[in-house]
Parts: sequence; C-alpha cells; structure tokens
Amino acid sequence: MDEKTKKILKIAAGNLTITERPFDAWAKQAGVTSKEFIKIIRENLSKKLPYGSMASSMNIGYLRRFGAVLSHTKSGLVVNAMVAWSVPTGSEDKTGKAMATFSEVSHCYLRETDKSWPYNIYTMIHADSKEGLKKTIDRISEKTGILDFKVLETVRELKKTSPNYFDDES
Repeated sequence: MDEKTKKILKIAAGNLTITERPFDAWAKQAGVTSKEFIKIIRENLSKKLPYGSMASSMNIGYLRRFGAVLSHTKSGLVVNAMVAWSVPTGSEDKTGKAMATFSEVSHCYLRETDKSWPYNIYTMIHADSKEGLKKTIDRISEKTGILDFKVLETVRELKKTSPNYFDDES
C-alpha cells in the first residue's frame, strides 16, 4: 500500500465534519482532490486481501465498510439497552428482519446459544426515556410474538472510537 493511500485511510478513520461537502476537508488534508479521495476509499472497499489470510476467506476488502456513528446520547437518546430475545429455531431470519425494521433498533444480531442462556437474537434499542424503551420493547414483542427476553440496560458507555490504523508507530 502506498503512502498516499495510507494517509487517506488514516484520515478517513477520523471524524467527518457535517457540511454540504464533507469529503472536501479530508481531501485537502490529504493533498488530493475530493474525487481522488473518494476513488481511493472506494478502491479499498473492493480490493481483496491476499489469498490465505483469514479476511480473504471471508471476502473482506482492505476496508470492511465505511460508515458513520451517531452519538445517540448527544441526539437525546439517553436510555439504551441490549435486549436478548429467545427466538425459536427456524424463525431467526424472519424475526430478526422484523425487529430490525424498528427505527429505535440500531443493531440486530444473531448469536449462538447454550443451555444456560437461550437468547439468540440481540437488539440494541435507543430511547429518550425508560418509558420509551419499554414501549419499543413491547411493540417488538407484540409484532414478533417473542415473549422470552432479557433487557440489559446500558449503565455507561465505555468505548466508542474508530480503529486507529497507520498510527505514527506503524
């Protein structure tokens, strides 16, 4: 990977300014045009890692994804919970897709279970109050018919940072 690409990927791991043309500032910082900056990001999303690496077997590019993270607490969504649902075998995809349609759900995952913990679908739910959280959980339960769940409320956010690739020591 050339130095220009490393510089662009390092810049792209940072915070994006909310403006009409958000990539202009990053491109200027990298010393390239916005068009070139975006082109290099796109290339690295599709460029596959060498055969034999673990990521190559999962069909992942140099960049896995490019996304934005909303600070839910700054937006007024101060009550958050991971809700673990016990979804019957065979209906996980249909149920998970239904749960993911709720705007209050930011993440929806399928996980393996064991005898001591039968919960296989996890939804991260954001609300502006405990009452709002309960209402969303009730609506999801009503829509899906899933009555067995555990609510794990967020006590404190411990980490929300992007990975730091190509730091000064690499």
